[in-house]
Amino acid sequence: MEVGSPEWWLNRLVGKLIERRPSVDRLVAYYDGQHDLRFASKKFKQHFGGLFSAFADNWCALVVDSPEERLKVEGFRISPDTEEADADAWRIWQRNSMDSQAALTHVDSILTGESYVSTWFDENGHAEIFAESARNVIVEHDPRSIHKRRAALRLWEDDWGYTRAEVFLPEGVFLFRRKGPIDSDSLNYGALAWEVDESAAEGGFMQNPLKKVPIVPFANRPRVTATDVLGITVQSEISQVIPIQDAVNKLIADLLVAAETGAYPQKWATGMQLDIDPETKKVVEPDFSPDRKVWTSEEFETRFGQFSAASLENYVKGIDMLVQHIASITHTPPHYLNASADRLSGESIKAAETGLVAKCRRKMTTFGEGWEEVMRLAGAIEGNPTLAAAIDAETIWRDPESRTESVHVDSVLKQKALGIPDPILWEELGYSPSQITRMKAAQVEQSLLAIPPAPPRNTEPPAVNDGTNT
Repeated sequence: MEVGSPEWWLNRLVGKLIERRPSVDRLVAYYDGQHDLRFASKKFKQHFGGLFSAFADNWCALVVDSPEERLKVEGFRISPDTEEADADAWRIWQRNSMDSQAALTHVDSILTGESYVSTWFDENGHAEIFAESARNVIVEHDPRSIHKRRAALRLWEDDWGYTRAEVFLPEGVFLFRRKGPIDSDSLNYGALAWEVDESAAEGGFMQNPLKKVPIVPFANRPRVTATDVLGITVQSEISQVIPIQDAVNKLIADLLVAAETGAYPQKWATGMQLDIDPETKKVVEPDFSPDRKVWTSEEFETRFGQFSAASLENYVKGIDMLVQHIASITHTPPHYLNASADRLSGESIKAAETGLVAKCRRKMTTFGEGWEEVMRLAGAIEGNPTLAAAIDAETIWRDPESRTESVHVDSVLKQKALGIPDPILWEELGYSPSQITRMKAAQVEQSLLAIPPAPPRNTEPPAVNDGTNT
């Protein structure tokens, strides 16, 4: 098998994708609240494991959702010379329902460390954009430049028992299939048996007129200190939270068990003759159940009592401490994690959200580059040279900072006093490109209506001075 051939890339990327899947599945399970009692002892699991098999005090979803809900694409600045390219990009965005697909992309990137967006031709020759999962798609970067993509793979199972693979290279898309699913065990037996998938395309091949790999990665917390051949290192937002999440679940399980024991305090008795079961010859334990109102004994020396209930305060303090650690590590505002923090003042809440806002702005920089590349690919598919060559394009994001409407408007009015044009201020207020276009038209219409009508013309001939009037 020749190095760099489609078959070589297929086996190379399939191995990397299958190797990564367990990590992706684990992160998704924690986001969904499917946790294990990892720190519980074997004895604890034997006695109480069945009670908590479906229990999880899930903080992982909040850590992912808190930055994602502030990442909203409002539009694009494609060309400084004309707004037509901006409008073209926004039309492509809306036609592909990217408001919802972008949210899916951001969630998966923050959760699993990397997600993808594919851009290709639909049946009418228009740009078709899809959000892709790290479980089914993988991209390898050029080791000399993380902005260049050498190859990509998309893998999925169809309804007829085949595993299908698409290998994306700059020169074309190569289609393969094999019978049965693929897992780590099947990879251990050596090279997989693939066949060219001629049912999807003639010869199992499609030309790539873009001359680029049309799958764009969206990396979360990327680093150039790559640890594998994929060319870039990424990190899930919850990878450092999972051990703390396991500890929280363990403490809450202990708290619930202690609460159950505290609801029925342990009783004791001394000087009491215990009965023996004549059949089993075993001691019959006295009935200390709550349903029994009075405890009695025929022995004069008998005394009854109960042990003091266990305090739950230490469990609560331990859980609060771990949750605070989650907030510190992930820059999640404390009032997101603690219901009692809603009594904070507005300034305190703003200060507490500083870390989250800074984290969102960093993600906007990274994700924005990805969306700009997606728009350039879409422009090439649509035959829009301005959009396809927009190397200075910018992604317009909604302001991630929480501000009251009055404070926000007051800030914009102060900027207006400095002479900043209205369209820029409208962007600052969060209006979409289509809304700004309508506002510009309405502004022009209002200015025309404000022009006073011209005075009527005097149709009578001017008076002639014949010398009699002075």
